Amino acid sequence: MSFLMSLMISLASPQARASDVDSALGSLIYSAASDGGFSSLVYRARSGSVVRAFEDGLVFNYDDAFRESYLSFDNSYSVVHFSMSGELSGDGGTERLIHKMYLCAFVRMSDGCVVSVDVGEQCGGEWRGPKQWSSSLSSTNKSLLATAPNIESIYKSYASGRKDKSQVFSPKIHAYFLEGTTFDNVLACDPPSEANKMTYIDLLIQLQRDGDVNNFKKLREVLGVSGLMDAGEVPAAF
Repeated sequence: MSFLMSLMISLASPQARASDVDSALGSLIYSAASDGGFSSLVYRARSGSVVRAFEDGLVFNYDDAFRESYLSFDNSYSVVHFSMSGELSGDGGTERLIHKMYLCAFVRMSDGCVVSVDVGEQCGGEWRGPKQWSSSLSSTNKSLLATAPNIESIYKSYASGRKDKSQVFSPKIHAYFLEGTTFDNVLACDPPSEANKMTYIDLLIQLQRDGDVNNFKKLREVLGVSGLMDAGEVPAAF
């Protein structure tokens, strides 16, 4: 049975149980069962550390019958099926319509990084080899897993404001993340280090300028814990 069929069956079933996708590298923990899926998904490393890469308000699909099919052949990636809902304005902006979108994410099992998010036919595929996802769009779609979010490209796009008029997000930086993911995913995919320290500090300043208090505090704490900034040091915004 295809992933697309299993997705439809699981979403229709109210008997979803908490479970996980486990590999030698780490685990994806599905919990908080609700009608048609789960409302929580986190990555847990073998060390016990937890990554919350996904936003609140999503519904995650999981079916025990297809547990082994979620992992790539070498167990280094897992596909995650999820849905998100939002409001659309009707004619004249007087009517509000609930729109649901079905997506799939590809998670690196070594660190919990969501390397790619897709929608539509791509999500109805299956693993065909190590790190190779096959769908009706491509028989060996290597590009799907070729690149993960990195702080340099995210900062450059965010600082340029190129999406500010086309997409409305609060806080603004969320427009530059993969669909359905959080700042924690960026930190998992490209952890702060000496190599990218200055880019993260530049981002910290930009967050301060934009009044993004929560993400500013999160990043400031991470930089402090990692030893990349002195305790109590706050960069000047101007």
